[in-house]
Amino acid sequence: MLRTPSHLNEEALKALDSTLKKLTAFMKKCKGIGTTSSSSSLLPELEKLNVSKFLDEIATNICEAKIKISDVPSLVEFCVKLASLYEAFSPILLSELKKNLPVKKTDTIGNASKLRVDIK
Repeated sequence: MLRTPSHLNEEALKALDSTLKKLTAFMKKCKGIGTTSSSSSLLPELEKLNVSKFLDEIATNICEAKIKISDVPSLVEFCVKLASLYEAFSPILLSELKKNLPVKKTDTIGNASKLRVDIK
């Protein structure tokens, strides 16, 4: 996936399904990453849907998800697939990750175990 990223062009995006019903169902599953749905189960749907208008929300859901160490590989695979399809996803995800990391030594850490998993 990383060796040959094939970002979607305008024609390819138009060919993907962008019906509201399917996108809404997909976004509900994205909100459940780490709790109810596995991110690897979202990969087949991701290849069929045009989620370009929801990249901000997906990145936020990923960063706010309470994931286990065992879920990290599938979540990384999901993020890599998103980044390979949508060029704008990587900067959005990085921005969301920076919001959740402490900047100074004096910053308080609300949930240390979540931070530990996020850093890994």
